[in-house]
Amino acid sequence: APAAPAATTATKTAPSKKAEPVAAPAPLVAEKATVASAKAAFTASQKPITDAKSAYSTASTTSNSAKKGVESAVKKAADLKKSLISANDKLSQAKRKQYKSNNENLINVLSKTVESTKVQLAEAEKTVSFAKSAEVKASKDLAVKKSALESAEKTGANAKKALASAEDKLSVATKKLQAANAKAAKQAQEAKKKAAEKAKKEKQKAEKAAKELKKKEQKAKKQEQKAKKDAQKKADKAAKELKKKEQ
Repeated sequence: APAAPAATTATKTAPSKKAEPVAAPAPLVAEKATVASAKAAFTASQKPITDAKSAYSTASTTSNSAKKGVESAVKKAADLKKSLISANDKLSQAKRKQYKSNNENLINVLSKTVESTKVQLAEAEKTVSFAKSAEVKASKDLAVKKSALESAEKTGANAKKALASAEDKLSVATKKLQAANAKAAKQAQEAKKKAAEKAKKEKQKAEKAAKELKKKEQKAKKQEQKAKKDAQKKADKAAKELKKKEQ
């Protein structure tokens, strides 16, 4: 038996959707968005500057205090060094005169003064070392804080420039848009005026044509009425003549 023909399946194509018209972007949206973004960036740049200024001020105070601490410690150590030299000189003199006069007590007092001053000088020199170390640390911290402040101020200055640039561009775009709108309004007004004048002329032309047509129709009607009268007169005359002949 012959094979049955294969069934064909009809493929249905989905109706294509009509592309929706893309709405025209609102005027100055991009420029206004840029200004808003620039304002936000500028505002955000101000707090780090304030914080950096405060940190720099604190570091500057600490650095100045550390410098004064070094100066004070160095002066104290220098004074103690002078005192030690003076005490040693007095002790040497006392020892030289020891054989001439009985000054055992003076030598003991001066010896104690020398030892005490040596201890104080050693402590003072330690203080100088610590003070100088603190000064170096404060100086480094001040440099870091100064760098941070300069960086924050640079960021703020750049943000300010970007904002000014964005505002200038918005101003220029606004003026261009206003000029374009004014031009479009003028063109629309002129087009409306021309359209009104054209419509007026066409109306006048139509009215003139209608009047002429009416005149022609009236003339044709008069001619038709005259023709009817003439035809009636001829008919009446012919009837009279026929009547006379019949008599």
